[in-house]
Amino acid sequence: MTERTENRPLCASVILCYDVGSKRVARVRKTVRKYLHSEQRSVMTGNLTDRTLGKLKAELEPLIDPAHDAVAIYCCDSASLLTRHRIGTAGRDEPEFL
Repeated sequence: MTERTENRPLCASVILCYDVGSKRVARVRKTVRKYLHSEQRSVMTGNLTDRTLGKLKAELEPLIDPAHDAVAIYCCDSASLLTRHRIGTAGRDEPEFL
């Protein structure tokens, strides 16, 4: 995968996954939920602009310990390139993002 550059167009659909230590998980979850909807316990989805995505990343950086935590953000510029298949509805509290 390649890193996103600032001159690329709007980041439409976003999937964010995190694996952080128990002492930091509540703060990370609260921060991410300001921008995205909960898909599963540590998986959030939604639609963001590049600017808003930058704000989210800037808020997350001081909350995590890079030596022990991980946050992965997947962006798709076109919803037509992303297909979602869902089995079950447990934990579902957000509207469809695709």
